[in-house]
Amino acid sequence: MKKSKKIKFGLLGCGRIAQRHAQHISEFGELVATCDIVPEKAEALAKKYNASAVFNIDDLLNIPGIDVISVCTPNGLHAQHSIKTLKLRRNRQDAQTIRADFGNTMIFYLQSKTSGRHFQTMR
Repeated sequence: MKKSKKIKFGLLGCGRIAQRHAQHISEFGELVATCDIVPEKAEALAKKYNASAVFNIDDLLNIPGIDVISVCTPNGLHAQHSIKTLKLRRNRQDAQTIRADFGNTMIFYLQSKTSGRHFQTMR
């Protein structure tokens, strides 16, 4: 029987909700890298899960081999981070429902269609 490939994740934002995401990722996938503008947060979470730590979104999005970016930044940054993630042809997942206007929702949809990638929101 062929063993399934573990999905590799990058975690953008290392606040409270990211702790829970990292726990679930480690049970079903592999946390490859963490990213936060507060280096101590990114490093602490990375150390706990034997991952790399970076401190800006561009560095995270350029790490090879990551299948999914889990966006765990504050709500006000979700749209900006999600669009950037999709533009760089990465699948993405949001920590909670995006509180975006219709314009941003259409941008997500069109960007995912043109990039051939998926986005998922959860609550």
